[in-house]
Amino acid sequence: MEIFSNSFSTIFYNPFFVFRRELYSNIQRIGSTFTNTTLDFGCGTMPYKHLFTNTKQYIGLDIETSGNPYDRQPDIVYDGKLIPIDSQTIDNVFCAEVLEHVFNPNDVLQEINRILKPNGQLLLTCPFTIFEHEAPYDYARYSSFGLTHLLKENGFEVVEFVKTGSYLSTVLQLIAVYIYFAIAKIPVLKHILFIALITPLFLLSLLADALPITIKRKDLYLNNVVLAKKIR
Repeated sequence: MEIFSNSFSTIFYNPFFVFRRELYSNIQRIGSTFTNTTLDFGCGTMPYKHLFTNTKQYIGLDIETSGNPYDRQPDIVYDGKLIPIDSQTIDNVFCAEVLEHVFNPNDVLQEINRILKPNGQLLLTCPFTIFEHEAPYDYARYSSFGLTHLLKENGFEVVEFVKTGSYLSTVLQLIAVYIYFAIAKIPVLKHILFIALITPLFLLSLLADALPITIKRKDLYLNNVVLAKKIR
């Protein structure tokens, strides 16, 4: 589970350190405010469950189990069409890095809206800059404008929108992943090369983000983190 965390120690072995760092922090910050019932839509192994510290009931839902006995299994299996939960019974929905893997985002958001109570909250994250992954089930990338439009169209109001990663840290993360894929098949030297070639890029990224750079461009970034509220 450490690959999902923002622990500084992962700078020495996690090729997605920059990608995960701010994503994790924002999920932790917003997720800790959720109370009562939270549904983790597309939960996978529920790597963020421990961040929802004030949630009384945390329910994991996914389309299928992975078959790995070491993985945490979902509480509810979803058929990809109807969420098997009564309307207006859930206080919060958490949907992390799922929307880019569904071909029918409007249908999914309408179902999420249906099960949420009035004024229920949706914490939604999805990448803006990342390589194709989980092939062939990788269908889309969403800009801030696209996500805002989708949410409004399906009965939500955006409460907070965070773009993680600066222009420079995004570029450095992509270079780091490129190097990682190049060295991943060198078993003996892989870890040494990681520390020698990739860790310095991550340190540079941390330094760049900490400096008061005059030009703060946010049109190239890593992740979308959106807190939305059901309004209809």
